[in-house]
Amino acid sequence: MKTQLRPGKHHVSLKHDKGPHSCDLSSQGRLISLPSLGPEDVVVFGAEEVLTGANDGSIFRTNITTGQTHTVTNTGGRPLGLELLRDGSLIVCDSFKGLLRLPLDGNGDAAGDLEVLVAEVSGQPLKFCSNAAEAPDGTIWFTESTSRFHYPEFMGAILEHSGRGSLNKWIPGQGATRVLDGLYFANGLVVEPDGAGVLFVETLDYSLRRLDVASGQVSDVATNLPGFPDNMSTLDTSLGESQGVWVAYAHPRSFPLDLLSKVPSIISHIAWNLPDAIRPGPAHESWVTRWELKAGQWVAAGQVRGKHPAFHTPTAAVPVGNELVLASKDCADLLVLPLAAVR
Repeated sequence: MKTQLRPGKHHVSLKHDKGPHSCDLSSQGRLISLPSLGPEDVVVFGAEEVLTGANDGSIFRTNITTGQTHTVTNTGGRPLGLELLRDGSLIVCDSFKGLLRLPLDGNGDAAGDLEVLVAEVSGQPLKFCSNAAEAPDGTIWFTESTSRFHYPEFMGAILEHSGRGSLNKWIPGQGATRVLDGLYFANGLVVEPDGAGVLFVETLDYSLRRLDVASGQVSDVATNLPGFPDNMSTLDTSLGESQGVWVAYAHPRSFPLDLLSKVPSIISHIAWNLPDAIRPGPAHESWVTRWELKAGQWVAAGQVRGKHPAFHTPTAAVPVGNELVLASKDCADLLVLPLAAVR
């Protein structure tokens, strides 16, 4: 039985930038097929491999040159965000299990058992542990997108337009605490190199925001974005000397979804209880953006948007060498694009 909605009072603007037109990515991109559907996040391992987690609980290690894929482990849940720690272990955000840690050997294979770091925060079980990032002092920051729905019912959180997400931190030896609450589908995040700030996404508020760790103050980096921002890659210098992150738009803004924030809640209930097969889906395209940290400020620094006949709905992107690897919660492939495609 579906978890029923509790629509909130969040109102979003119906006017926003539409972004660039889509180009044809079929001639630029190449696909790497995976054994299972839904590589929701992707992180770099070594010189030419990536780690991804799939719908069936598997975590794969894939060589983007040869396409060879190995199964690292299976969480028994639904792995979402992944993050490599400085000690070489892998952090896994699992919608059903919470915040997990897996020791890896030098080849990227499991070197021990999965450890549950956080299953609940302030006595409340994690339902949608989404993304994580490590600070220089060893603190692990992580988001929970919604406290009401597990991953298979993520559309319920979208239709609710409610602020039920949070930003949390786990400190070794001290445990987990909630830092920010009432977020609109908290999702991707990165910690700045000096640990002074945490950049995080609110998918349903179409926003990037920054938490000043010392003061606890939150500031806007970008608001009323033209798409649904999702995962955020770790800091890199793939397009120059400036530290940058890649933010995937799972899909462009949807006028009907935005309108649901303004109409009587009964309309949201009707939409939620429609059969999945007849509920309108997102546009089938791929759109990722890059943000760079310059002189202490986050600024937009390029994007690529286009259509590929066999890939869509990107939820993460990460550079590997001279290429950009995109993952999707709705596909069983990775899309590999040249970094030169970014404008």
